[in-house]
Amino acid sequence: MKSLTVILALASSGLAIFAEFRSIKESTLFFDWLDHIPIIILWTLMFIFTFLATKRFISSKHFMPFLPAMICILGLCIVYWHSAKREAIGNLRSVFTAATYQIGSDGGFILDFKKGGHLKGEKRDHWGVTYYWGNYSQNKDTVNINIPLDFKLGRQAILTDTSLCIVYDTIKFDIYKQ
Repeated sequence: MKSLTVILALASSGLAIFAEFRSIKESTLFFDWLDHIPIIILWTLMFIFTFLATKRFISSKHFMPFLPAMICILGLCIVYWHSAKREAIGNLRSVFTAATYQIGSDGGFILDFKKGGHLKGEKRDHWGVTYYWGNYSQNKDTVNINIPLDFKLGRQAILTDTSLCIVYDTIKFDIYKQ
Protein backbone atom coordinates (compact mmCIF):
# COMPACT_ATOMS: atom_id res chain seq x y z
CA MET A 1 0.00 0.00 0.00
CA LYS A 2 2.81 2.42 0.85
CA SER A 3 4.65 1.95 -2.44
CA LEU A 4 1.36 2.24 -4.36
CA THR A 5 0.64 5.64 -2.80
CA VAL A 6 4.16 6.86 -3.62
CA ILE A 7 3.79 5.66 -7.24
CA LEU A 8 0.35 7.29 -7.46
CA ALA A 9 1.74 10.57 -6.06
CA LEU A 10 4.67 10.50 -8.51
CA ALA A 11 2.42 9.69 -11.47
CA SER A 12 -0.13 12.41 -10.69
CA SER A 13 2.60 14.99 -10.02
CA GLY A 14 4.35 14.03 -13.25
CA LEU A 15 1.12 14.33 -15.24
CA ALA A 16 0.31 17.75 -13.78
CA ILE A 17 3.86 19.01 -14.38
CA PHE A 18 3.83 17.68 -17.96
CA ALA A 19 0.48 19.39 -18.62
CA GLU A 20 1.81 22.71 -17.28
CA PHE A 21 5.20 22.65 -19.00
CA ARG A 22 3.81 22.11 -22.52
CA SER A 23 5.04 24.84 -24.86
CA ILE A 24 1.84 24.65 -26.91
CA LYS A 25 -1.49 25.09 -25.12
CA GLU A 26 -4.95 25.26 -26.62
CA SER A 27 -7.79 27.22 -25.11
CA THR A 28 -11.13 26.28 -26.65
CA LEU A 29 -14.64 27.47 -26.05
CA PHE A 30 -16.07 24.26 -24.59
CA PHE A 31 -13.09 22.10 -23.56
CA ASP A 32 -10.85 24.48 -21.61
CA TRP A 33 -11.74 22.68 -18.37
CA LEU A 34 -9.85 19.56 -19.54
CA ASP A 35 -6.52 21.29 -18.83
CA HIS A 36 -7.46 21.52 -15.14
CA ILE A 37 -8.09 17.80 -14.59
CA PRO A 38 -4.45 16.89 -13.68
CA ILE A 39 -4.31 19.73 -11.12
CA ILE A 40 -7.66 18.71 -9.60
CA ILE A 41 -6.46 15.11 -9.32
CA LEU A 42 -3.21 16.26 -7.70
CA TRP A 43 -5.01 18.48 -5.17
CA THR A 44 -7.44 15.66 -4.34
CA LEU A 45 -4.68 13.11 -3.84
CA MET A 46 -2.71 15.57 -1.73
CA PHE A 47 -5.67 15.99 0.65
CA ILE A 48 -6.35 12.24 0.78
CA PHE A 49 -2.69 11.38 1.40
CA THR A 50 -2.39 14.07 4.07
CA PHE A 51 -5.49 12.77 5.86
CA LEU A 52 -4.26 9.16 5.73
CA ALA A 53 -0.75 10.16 6.82
CA THR A 54 -2.09 12.14 9.77
CA LYS A 55 -4.07 9.12 10.95
CA ARG A 56 -0.97 6.93 10.67
CA PHE A 57 1.27 9.54 12.32
CA ILE A 58 -0.95 9.74 15.39
CA SER A 59 -0.54 6.01 16.03
CA SER A 60 3.08 5.45 14.90
CA LYS A 61 4.83 8.86 15.28
CA HIS A 62 6.79 8.28 12.02
CA PHE A 63 7.03 10.86 9.24
CA MET A 64 7.30 8.37 6.35
CA PRO A 65 3.53 8.20 5.77
CA PHE A 66 3.73 11.88 4.75
CA LEU A 67 5.99 11.09 1.74
CA PRO A 68 3.15 10.77 -0.84
CA ALA A 69 1.56 14.00 0.41
CA MET A 70 4.94 15.78 0.26
CA ILE A 71 5.46 14.56 -3.31
CA CYS A 72 2.05 15.98 -4.25
CA ILE A 73 2.84 19.28 -2.51
CA LEU A 74 6.15 19.48 -4.37
CA GLY A 75 4.34 18.80 -7.66
CA LEU A 76 1.82 21.55 -6.91
CA CYS A 77 4.61 23.98 -6.04
CA ILE A 78 6.38 23.27 -9.34
CA VAL A 79 3.15 23.67 -11.35
CA TYR A 80 2.20 26.97 -9.71
CA TRP A 81 5.78 28.30 -9.92
CA HIS A 82 5.85 27.63 -13.66
CA SER A 83 2.39 29.13 -14.12
CA ALA A 84 3.48 32.30 -12.30
CA LYS A 85 6.68 32.43 -14.37
CA ARG A 86 4.69 32.21 -17.63
CA GLU A 87 2.33 34.90 -16.43
CA ALA A 88 5.27 37.15 -15.56
CA ILE A 89 6.78 36.57 -19.02
CA GLY A 90 3.40 37.33 -20.59
CA ASN A 91 3.27 40.63 -18.71
CA LEU A 92 6.75 41.74 -19.82
CA ARG A 93 7.01 44.80 -22.03
CA SER A 94 6.75 43.99 -25.73
CA VAL A 95 9.63 45.10 -27.95
CA PHE A 96 7.39 44.69 -30.98
CA THR A 97 4.44 42.60 -32.11
CA ALA A 98 4.17 40.85 -35.46
CA ALA A 99 0.76 39.84 -36.84
CA THR A 100 -0.45 38.06 -39.96
CA TYR A 101 -3.81 36.80 -41.19
CA GLN A 102 -2.22 34.16 -43.44
CA ILE A 103 -2.18 31.70 -40.51
CA GLY A 104 -5.23 30.87 -38.39
CA SER A 105 -8.81 30.82 -39.58
CA ASP A 106 -10.33 33.86 -37.85
CA GLY A 107 -7.96 36.05 -35.89
CA GLY A 108 -4.67 35.23 -37.56
CA PHE A 109 -1.34 34.60 -35.85
CA ILE A 110 0.44 37.02 -33.52
CA LEU A 111 4.06 36.84 -32.37
CA ASP A 112 4.73 39.00 -29.33
CA PHE A 113 8.47 39.65 -29.02
CA LYS A 114 9.05 40.39 -25.34
CA LYS A 115 11.92 42.04 -23.51
CA GLY A 116 14.69 39.61 -22.57
CA GLY A 117 14.36 37.42 -25.68
CA HIS A 118 11.04 35.83 -24.69
CA LEU A 119 8.51 35.09 -27.41
CA LYS A 120 4.80 34.41 -27.09
CA GLY A 121 2.73 33.27 -30.06
CA GLU A 122 -1.03 33.27 -30.35
CA LYS A 123 -3.03 31.63 -33.14
CA ARG A 124 -6.72 32.50 -33.17
CA ASP A 125 -9.20 30.14 -34.73
CA HIS A 126 -12.98 30.17 -34.76
CA TRP A 127 -13.59 28.27 -31.50
CA GLY A 128 -10.32 28.75 -29.66
CA VAL A 129 -6.88 30.17 -29.22
CA THR A 130 -3.58 28.29 -29.27
CA TYR A 131 -0.70 29.73 -27.24
CA TYR A 132 2.98 29.08 -27.97
CA TRP A 133 6.00 29.96 -25.83
CA GLY A 134 9.60 30.19 -26.96
CA ASN A 135 12.45 32.64 -27.35
CA TYR A 136 14.19 34.68 -30.01
CA SER A 137 17.46 36.42 -30.69
CA GLN A 138 18.05 39.44 -32.88
CA ASN A 139 21.21 40.38 -34.75
CA LYS A 140 20.70 43.69 -36.57
CA ASP A 141 17.82 43.02 -38.99
CA THR A 142 17.83 39.21 -38.66
CA VAL A 143 15.57 37.59 -36.09
CA ASN A 144 16.12 33.93 -35.14
CA ILE A 145 12.85 32.46 -33.90
CA ASN A 146 12.95 29.47 -31.55
CA ILE A 147 9.37 28.53 -30.83
CA PRO A 148 7.75 25.09 -31.11
CA LEU A 149 4.71 25.27 -33.38
CA ASP A 150 2.10 22.79 -34.57
CA PHE A 151 2.54 24.04 -38.14
CA LYS A 152 5.52 24.72 -40.38
CA LEU A 153 7.15 28.14 -40.16
CA GLY A 154 10.71 29.17 -40.89
CA ARG A 155 13.11 29.90 -38.05
CA GLN A 156 14.77 33.01 -39.51
CA ALA A 157 13.14 36.30 -40.40
CA ILE A 158 14.19 39.68 -41.76
CA LEU A 159 12.94 42.67 -39.77
CA THR A 160 12.15 45.98 -41.44
CA ASP A 161 10.38 49.04 -40.05
CA THR A 162 6.96 47.80 -41.16
CA SER A 163 7.23 44.03 -41.62
CA LEU A 164 8.80 40.77 -40.55
CA CYS A 165 9.42 38.45 -43.50
CA ILE A 166 10.15 34.78 -42.90
CA VAL A 167 13.20 33.68 -44.90
CA TYR A 168 12.39 31.14 -47.68
CA ASP A 169 8.66 31.52 -47.09
CA THR A 170 5.78 33.64 -48.36
CA ILE A 171 4.55 34.53 -44.86
CA LYS A 172 4.80 38.23 -44.07
CA PHE A 173 3.98 39.75 -40.69
CA ASP A 174 2.97 43.37 -40.08
CA ILE A 175 4.95 45.03 -37.27
CA TYR A 176 3.42 47.00 -34.41
CA LYS A 177 5.79 48.71 -31.99
CA GLN A 178 4.72 49.91 -28.56
